[in-house]
Amino acid sequence: MTDQPTTAEPAVDCSIGRFRLLEKQGRQLVLGKPGTEYQVQVTAEVEVAAAAGDWLTGRIVTQPVRIDVISAGGRLIEPLQGRPRRVQGTVCALDQQRNALVVKAALPLVLLVPANQRLDQFQEGQMVSCDVKPGAVFEPV
Repeated sequence: MTDQPTTAEPAVDCSIGRFRLLEKQGRQLVLGKPGTEYQVQVTAEVEVAAAAGDWLTGRIVTQPVRIDVISAGGRLIEPLQGRPRRVQGTVCALDQQRNALVVKAALPLVLLVPANQRLDQFQEGQMVSCDVKPGAVFEPV
């Protein structure tokens, strides 16, 4: 058997999503995910040079009230249209720098861990659920 060099694939950043810009008023955006009825209202971190119908790539960062580990359920954001209020999904990464969970819900989301919880309470693969405070932020990439 010969040793063949292995090439490690670059890590995929599961916090980044691709969204359709549905509406824009200044930095207030409505993002959609094709193939779904989701229309999520967010505030852009910086001015986004795009028009309705354009594709945007970036992260949606939210501040949960409390993050709970759950044993069953699906991936969702409630409501389907409007600002995110409730999120449920699978942890795909722990972001030590931000003290955040990256969650695959109906859309990829970054959940900043609340002050009364610790990042080490969570692990990849867990299902989590939380209520989300107003003010979801879109960070273009």
